[in-house]
Amino acid sequence: MAASTSDAYVDPLDLAGFLKPVFGELQWLLPEGVVLQKLFKFSKGDSVGSSFQEPVQVVTSWGVTFCGSDGGVVTLNESISSKTVNATVTPYLTVLNDKVSYSMFDRGAEAGKKAFMATGAYIGKNLSMQLRRLLEMSMMCGQDGFGTVSTYSASGTGSVVLTAASARIGILAMLEGASIDIVRGTNIIADGATASQSTGIKVLSVDIATLTVTFVALPYIGSNAATPAAADILFLHGAAGPTAGSVATAVSFQEMVGLKKQISATTGTVFGINKATYQAYRGNVVSTFGPVSAGSILAAAAQAINRGFQGTFACVLSPTAWSVLNSRNIGQQVFDSSYKTSKADLGTEAIVLRGQGVTVECYPSAFQADGELMLLPKESIKRIGSAYENSGEGGNGDTDISFIIPGSSQRFIQPIPGVTAVKVECRSDQAIYLQKPAFAVICTGVTY
Repeated sequence: MAASTSDAYVDPLDLAGFLKPVFGELQWLLPEGVVLQKLFKFSKGDSVGSSFQEPVQVVTSWGVTFCGSDGGVVTLNESISSKTVNATVTPYLTVLNDKVSYSMFDRGAEAGKKAFMATGAYIGKNLSMQLRRLLEMSMMCGQDGFGTVSTYSASGTGSVVLTAASARIGILAMLEGASIDIVRGTNIIADGATASQSTGIKVLSVDIATLTVTFVALPYIGSNAATPAAADILFLHGAAGPTAGSVATAVSFQEMVGLKKQISATTGTVFGINKATYQAYRGNVVSTFGPVSAGSILAAAAQAINRGFQGTFACVLSPTAWSVLNSRNIGQQVFDSSYKTSKADLGTEAIVLRGQGVTVECYPSAFQADGELMLLPKESIKRIGSAYENSGEGGNGDTDISFIIPGSSQRFIQPIPGVTAVKVECRSDQAIYLQKPAFAVICTGVTY
């Protein structure tokens, strides 16, 4: 017999507070992959004082005389000496901070019934993870920006659409809430808004599917309205340098030189060596790479092999490019006696290519642009900087990230004058250094 609609039932609203919520785990949603930092580990032995210096041979000896076969006396040609120049690598300091109220620290003093994890542990882990992402970004594309503008719209609060070839999805995925600057050529042309002059253009939202970055307010340079245009480049605020007044300001980079620039630059000075003067200090550039395949990657590697490279490359490519390469390998997969009708086991967890005496290990990175890939000589890249003892993630061991107040053994947690809050800081002082640019290759124009 059906219940009458006039019957009374006890439901959750009648017993407020009786049912308990069931809590899951704290979820970290932003990108975690830091491929370059895992490939090229920081060593305390590479810590520096003012800088790291080493000689680089840029010209070899050419005092050769061909003396024939008759055994007669031959006057030797004049010697042409080899030449070395000093590469000078100076670390770049990056500082990340957060502000936390007294109550948040007090009420979340420890994990358990009161909090998913202790507030201090959460803040420390969050800052550490974010600083690692920022370092990865700088190591990959420092001083080159992280996206090229395709179109700009002044509708509403303003937005830009990035080109598909330049977009680095791992960076876009964490960009909401960040402050950016816009660079055109060698000048910063936008660095804020009317209400936040010269403090960066605040990012309201990011649509990864359409590569659209929407701003909180229309972009300005100082107190003057700015109009971004196609081919302008996005930088995190301050990375391209400070601005002066309300006019475009020449860049003065405050972040490390990324591997992209170290390989691709053909002019200018990098680590004290003039790229235009010494061809031997330039990397290899393949500007029309085309579709991703094992053959095309090995063909690009030949650029460095022609200049003497033998050994192992780390090929850093976008997850999209890696999946295409894996799919093409699947298409060539041949079933053997392990074949089962109940399950197809296809694909690989790692892709390693071999040819011409070299090995190419392929690594996907969300910080790599879809239109680019890099071939890096694994034994010729170092991370140079400051080493911190017992001060980093986890609070023990030697690390390249520190939470300690300089000159002290105390963690950097300081009261903020006039408010009931503290500031927590972490920092890293380092640079990534490609010792032999001639043995590295950057490929642009990757298509799918």
